[in-house]
Amino acid sequence: MKGEVSVIEVGISLSLLLLFVYLIFSFPTPESKWGDARILLEERDLILSLDRANKLYTYTFDSSKLNKLVKNLTSGLTAQITFENAYKPIIRIACNCSKERIDELNNLTGRIVVNGRNLNLVFVETSLEDIIPSDLLLIWSNQTLDPYYEQLKNYLKKAGIIEVADFYSNSMNDDRVQTQIFGLEFDSLTSTSALKANFTRDPSSIEDKIYPLYKHFYHLSFLSFPRKRVSEIPSCEFEFQPKGELIFNQTNYTYWICDENSIWLDSNANGTADLRVQEGEEFQLADNQLILSKVENTSISIKFKKPYNFQNFLPKNAYILKAAEPRILLKSLDGIPLVIVNKSTAWIADFGREGRLINEDEKALLISFILALSNKKSEKYVEGLSTTYLNVKNEDLLEIYSLEFTLIYPY
Repeated sequence: MKGEVSVIEVGISLSLLLLFVYLIFSFPTPESKWGDARILLEERDLILSLDRANKLYTYTFDSSKLNKLVKNLTSGLTAQITFENAYKPIIRIACNCSKERIDELNNLTGRIVVNGRNLNLVFVETSLEDIIPSDLLLIWSNQTLDPYYEQLKNYLKKAGIIEVADFYSNSMNDDRVQTQIFGLEFDSLTSTSALKANFTRDPSSIEDKIYPLYKHFYHLSFLSFPRKRVSEIPSCEFEFQPKGELIFNQTNYTYWICDENSIWLDSNANGTADLRVQEGEEFQLADNQLILSKVENTSISIKFKKPYNFQNFLPKNAYILKAAEPRILLKSLDGIPLVIVNKSTAWIADFGREGRLINEDEKALLISFILALSNKKSEKYVEGLSTTYLNVKNEDLLEIYSLEFTLIYPY
């Protein structure tokens, strides 16, 4: 009996020993995360190096340049930077307007320089039933928008909307798009004899509704492109001078790029060059002070000085729209609204109506709204381990944006 007990005890002991061994060696081996940690370290080191070299802003918006650098510094990795709250290098504007208007806009406003980098504005035709993927919607037509209320309401979740139109009837008060999305209400027909229009006020803070437009209009330089090359001014360094026009108050003022730093200007609109302007100098045109901020072989850039007086671009047989005073950004000198904003939308009286030239300040006004209201979040095309960072640029205007830097293996 004693021997039998011993065998049982040995059996139990061996079973417990085997169970113990099994429990010890059956736990899964922890997976190494060294590869992930190495990628995150490389991301951090690259971001900090670019930032300290003052190159992070440039590489954020140039993927080919970024990947060339990453290829040289890492073992076969590729990179992607996505960003939020920064201007896209190409801003795609869905335009519900005529093909002629689209061609005109692409010629007039195709490129602008912000904080030292080129932004391209591309206008593409769209319907309102099915709005194409885009960074902003521009509606430039006099039409009933109520049938597209749901489409426009959904579009506002990702980008802003600008409407350029005139109104001559209180029927617009039955249009949900005009009353709820744009916040407009028809008041009455009237007439205007005022020649000028102004911003309604200086912004009181960055929270002021006028601030985004005001900031872009006064801080940026706006490009003008010559259309010809002529030999009309013998004293110029350039034998063939690029020749263009600036339009203010419905008047064409000719300029000639004379050399790399100056232009000749026909300041009286009589066909004769009478004013030499150097880069960086102020000059007067159409009763306003301007700055020639940059001269290049193919373009000039001008900046508007405060306070700036717009030409009143309402028709003489005008109309009055009602809105809360803080939302009215531009008024004629006799008090009639020309520009009204509402959250992520803006209405502008039709400054391009038939028979009217588009002035340089009106072009700048439209560009300012496009920049202020456009979608500023880039798309992410690849997934992987990412490092986030905050960057700041402030040459023309303050740009504070977040970025997400991702390194991945291409296979």
